[in-house]
Amino acid sequence: MEPNTHPVRIRSQIEDRAAAWAAAGKNPDLLWQDWTFLVAWWWSSSPGGKAEGLSAIAQAFLTACRERLGTGYAALFRGKEECGGSCGWTWKYENLAFCTACRRGVCHGCLETHPRAANGNRLCRCGEGEMVG
Repeated sequence: MEPNTHPVRIRSQIEDRAAAWAAAGKNPDLLWQDWTFLVAWWWSSSPGGKAEGLSAIAQAFLTACRERLGTGYAALFRGKEECGGSCGWTWKYENLAFCTACRRGVCHGCLETHPRAANGNRLCRCGEGEMVG
């Protein structure tokens, strides 16, 4: 399958959720507390995230998500997963990059074979997301 050069935009998802959060008076119930947050957080510090940037409200939203998670942040990525690339090895989450759309994990060795998006991030083979983490 040819990768989509216009993946689902995680930036738009972050900005939309941050705007809803702000419009709701920064309601803590709208903060992400799961893998959605992790992928968004990792994207924001990725080469593509840095190149594209986020609004001040989106940055505040991600910071509020991180603060609400507290020590639960580290617990979200404790675990292991088999690489979704060609090596077939099992890796700790911290050693994988995850797709912003399908959440597939790929080790950094296998990731090198993925094409790049215009923003500099690697594209997922699903054709819908960027690899971050």
